Amino acid sequence: KVFHANLEAAPVHLKNAVTALRACYLQFEVKNEDFRKLRDTVYVSAVVFKHGMMPTSKQYLSDIGSFFTTFVDLSFEDWYEVLDDNWEESNKAEKRGLVLGEAYTDIRKDF
Repeated sequence: KVFHANLEAAPVHLKNAVTALRACYLQFEVKNEDFRKLRDTVYVSAVVFKHGMMPTSKQYLSDIGSFFTTFVDLSFEDWYEVLDDNWEESNKAEKRGLVLGEAYTDIRKDF
């Protein structure tokens, strides 16, 4: 729940980051070129997060939640019957999680 709440609050935090950048620009004598480079980097990262990573993260978490809910509700016989499918799905989910984790690591470097 905490992760979901933080994920939902991310756009507000990004807006606050942009406001802070503007304040820094006005308060300190920042070279326009340096500021534009930083601003553009933050903007691109925000767009990537908003339109790519955030929806993908929400879907990933929803899929994982569904997987575990289904897993818990199955009897042992039913679980054993779909074991091969679950194994395949869990491998796909692991790969998606690793890709998302790498994306978060990469975007963090911009800040």
